[in-house]
Amino acid sequence: MSTLEDYTHQATTINNPQDYVVWLNKLAATVVTSFDGRSDENHVAGCSAPVWIWGEQNADHTYTFHFTCDSKFVNGIGKILTDVYNGKTREEIMQVKFRDFDQVSKFLLFERKRSFQKFINRIYSIALSS
Repeated sequence: MSTLEDYTHQATTINNPQDYVVWLNKLAATVVTSFDGRSDENHVAGCSAPVWIWGEQNADHTYTFHFTCDSKFVNGIGKILTDVYNGKTREEIMQVKFRDFDQVSKFLLFERKRSFQKFINRIYSIALSS
C-alpha cells in the first residue's frame, strides 16, 4: 500500500472533526520542527499560519521536501504531504493532485483546503524549478 493510500485509509476511519484534529496532532508529534528553511524564499504566502516548504532533488532524481510551521495541526498536514511526496521523481510528484487527498482533507474548512492546495503548489514549484 502506498503512503497516500495508507493515509486515505486512516482518514476513512475518522468520523468527526474532533477526532480529525487529534489524528493530525498525533502525526505532528512525530515531526521535528526545523528552523533551517525559514526564509522568505521558502515561505508559503496567504496561509492562516506561517508555513515554510523547501526541498531538494537527490542524485537519483527523487526529491526530499521539508515542511515547518509553529502550528501542530498544520504540521500534521505537512507530515502527510512530505511523506506522500518525498522519494518521488518530478513526474511522479506531478501526478499526485489535490483531489487525491479528498479523504485526508475531508474535515478541513474551505480556507484550510485552500492552504493545503498552496502547499501542494509549492511542492510542484520546487520540483519544476530544478
